[in-house]
Amino acid sequence: MNYKVIKPVVMEPLTINEVYSYPRLTGVDRTEELLLKGLITAAREYCEQITRRALATQTIEVYLDHFPCGDRFELPRPPLQSVISVKYTDSGGTENMMAPGTDYLVDGGSNAGKIVLPYGRSWPSFTPYSVNPIVVTYVAGYDAYNPIPRSIKLAMLLLIGHWYENREAVGNVGGRIEYGVQSLLMTQKSGWF
Repeated sequence: MNYKVIKPVVMEPLTINEVYSYPRLTGVDRTEELLLKGLITAAREYCEQITRRALATQTIEVYLDHFPCGDRFELPRPPLQSVISVKYTDSGGTENMMAPGTDYLVDGGSNAGKIVLPYGRSWPSFTPYSVNPIVVTYVAGYDAYNPIPRSIKLAMLLLIGHWYENREAVGNVGGRIEYGVQSLLMTQKSGWF
């Protein structure tokens, strides 16, 4: 199972004003706003790698070679907001769209979003196309209805403050900062690889 982001983040989970109000960054010259916006994006991406979560709204496609043996499968990068489509392509190149509610159900209430078979249904039987025969398109990420956990925001602020103060440093994030960030993020880590 592979995935890619097909519509990237438009609004970061931290605003520039939240960054300016962070104690390590108070008094920072407002002319550095472009740099700080870049650091916000870099911090989000870093935290997404560790937590395996989508920290802001984004559209993702996941690719499967076959349907699972069981009656469900998890979608990577929770939290799930909505499923746009579930499609499968047969060996002749014919694309088929599954009908929500009839062919599959969406479980968005669990830790990771899932596609689930309705009672008495089975996955389509078909000879799969050679490349990415099954594609699930969905929207994931924290939003106004499901806000990003405070521990993730704090981890991002720690990273932004550290990177701002150590712009010339090369290599790792840094011992104590990295430990603090990891500690804050471990409680939010998704089990999906």
